[in-house]
Amino acid sequence: MRIANIADIHGNLPAWEAVMMTLDVVKPDQVIVAGEIADRAPDSAACWVCIKAKGWPFCRGMMSAM
Repeated sequence: MRIANIADIHGNLPAWEAVMMTLDVVKPDQVIVAGEIADRAPDSAACWVCIKAKGWPFCRGMMSAM
């Protein structure tokens, strides 16, 4: 089983979109988001919505409370 562990997104939507494109190519069996999704950055809400829409399990880090 191939697992992708993603962390420290910090509301950086352009970087997050690049990671998602890579995941589309690599096609891991499971993706786990290990926190720090949002950081009060302009795109924090968009990152948060995108991850929730994917249905991937995630941990809420200190700055991830949105």
